[in-house]
Amino acid sequence: HQKGGMNTNRSKLVLFCCAAVALALASTKLPGIARTLEISSAEDDRIKAATFIFNLTDVQTDVQDDTTPLFDSSFADYLKKGLSLHAAKGGNKTYFYPDSFFHKTWPNAEIPYWTRKRFPLNKRVTPDKQTCLMHVGKAGGSTIGCLLGFSLHCNTNNQTVTSLLAATTAHASHRCVHDCSDEVAYNLFVVRDPLARALSAFNYGKQKLLEKQANGWGIDTFFDDQEIYVDCKFFSLNDFAERGLVKGSRKTTQECRSLAKNALMGLGGSLIHWYYNYQYYYELVSPDAKIVVIRNEHIVDDWNTIETLLGGDADF
Repeated sequence: HQKGGMNTNRSKLVLFCCAAVALALASTKLPGIARTLEISSAEDDRIKAATFIFNLTDVQTDVQDDTTPLFDSSFADYLKKGLSLHAAKGGNKTYFYPDSFFHKTWPNAEIPYWTRKRFPLNKRVTPDKQTCLMHVGKAGGSTIGCLLGFSLHCNTNNQTVTSLLAATTAHASHRCVHDCSDEVAYNLFVVRDPLARALSAFNYGKQKLLEKQANGWGIDTFFDDQEIYVDCKFFSLNDFAERGLVKGSRKTTQECRSLAKNALMGLGGSLIHWYYNYQYYYELVSPDAKIVVIRNEHIVDDWNTIETLLGGDADF
């Protein structure tokens, strides 16, 4: 800015764009991307990683011609019919699936209600034929979860889709609750443009803080978002980028700049869905896990592609 002689408005735009790229990188955490792309953390490689992340939204999902469906067509139709009949009965009952990884790992802990499905699991759908939902926050995971039959943030308008994917997705992982075993056939990730996810997560944290204050609730002992929004006065993502991420900025304190950097990298106790980011969920699955993806911007196409991969029909 000083050397180039940009005008103030343009410099702010460039500054925000640079900060936005940093936010995109942070929402995946570079070490996780580096593990995938086998790149170092050098500055030029950060640009390669950023290019990779943004190109994710344009990647087309392909199923190879020689891919054998996980289920034959007759059993797929049987599962879908059973799901349809169960849905027609209605009711709010949830079902505990006995092969729960969470329950085996922590036998004395109660698994949250939202990890349970609204219909029973067919016994022939063994763990090696199941799909597990890796619910990345603020990427559209709640919408997909409700369509699959889970119960997090669902309302009466969220109905389970009669599909093979819904009938065979048995468990889910979200934040600190991990209920996906290494035995599953596929790990289903729901992803979203990193900038859109970063903004959504930032606004989500602010809304949650306002709700806590309005109801007289205590501040979360770990995710103390009051420091971000109130103490440091990062009222918007633009404030966060322009004042919190600029080295040597006089618009905020060193403490707030450190807080912003840690939140950005998913290291600090602020902004819960920046902490539980793409890398966090990616590192929960085994190195040789098979991953399928539904992009928030292409839900129908990607759902149908996965449905075909399983052996169902692309009719969502």
